[in-house]
Amino acid sequence: MVNDLGVVAEAQVLQSFDPRAEQAALNDIRQWKFRPALVADLEAPCSLDVNIPFRLPISTDPLPVLPTPPEMPVEVKALLPKPIFTPDPDYPPELADQRIGGSVQMMLLVNSKGNVVDHQLLSAGQPGFGRAAAEAVTFWLFKPAHQGLLDIPALYEADLNFTPR
Repeated sequence: MVNDLGVVAEAQVLQSFDPRAEQAALNDIRQWKFRPALVADLEAPCSLDVNIPFRLPISTDPLPVLPTPPEMPVEVKALLPKPIFTPDPDYPPELADQRIGGSVQMMLLVNSKGNVVDHQLLSAGQPGFGRAAAEAVTFWLFKPAHQGLLDIPALYEADLNFTPR
């Protein structure tokens, strides 16, 4: 895992052709530096898988030659947050009395703990629906987005529908 400063904070060997090469690879990888990942224009930690080809020395030296940083590491895709608790917004009384329905689209910023920490109204059929939706999403909970083994902050687009009864 690479922290928000671009420093390798954690590394592990997933597969190895020779256990003697593992420590050499880990020691070298911990010295690599990366440009920090960006999530919602903020520097954020990330996780990636890197294949490291080793060249065995011609001599009888017991350890392989140390790896060099790859030109282009293989990036692990980030998986979006998943809603786990999304209580419905309160229906604005003035719109319920008139039996007016509509929808609201919002962009939510979900932190690495699964909480909504910011929201932006993208569209609302009625201003009252926008206010009700903005209040409701502050109580929503998510399974956080993750990249590899790392929980990360991420954006989530939410659609809320208001149907008169």
